[in-house]
Amino acid sequence: MTIRTNAARFAFALLLTTALSCSLDSGDSTGVAPAVQSVSVLPRTAQVVVGLSVTLGATVTAIGDASTGVNWTTSNSALATVSSGTVLGKAPGTVTITATSQFDATKASSATVTVNAAPTPAIR
Repeated sequence: MTIRTNAARFAFALLLTTALSCSLDSGDSTGVAPAVQSVSVLPRTAQVVVGLSVTLGATVTAIGDASTGVNWTTSNSALATVSSGTVLGKAPGTVTITATSQFDATKASSATVTVNAAPTPAIR
């Protein structure tokens, strides 16, 4: 009877140790390695008048616990600035606005924004 009791205790201890090590070992509860599959910016093209703004959106397709945040950049801050996807026209011209994954900098998408001159009011 003691052999069975000791064997049962050993089996229980082994099972408990295995369960604890598995739960402490995994940082991701889904068991899937976090990754970003793609970044998409919409609209792909936009127009804005100097002094006004237009808002772009970014969608990040992620798996696991990967962050879906993006960093926004402009190809020419003299023509347009960008903050959280909002593009402010500064001077006439064309710029590329890019959203880059904060989790994986190799994943990015861009939009082309044309900045138009503000209309000149007619003098009467």
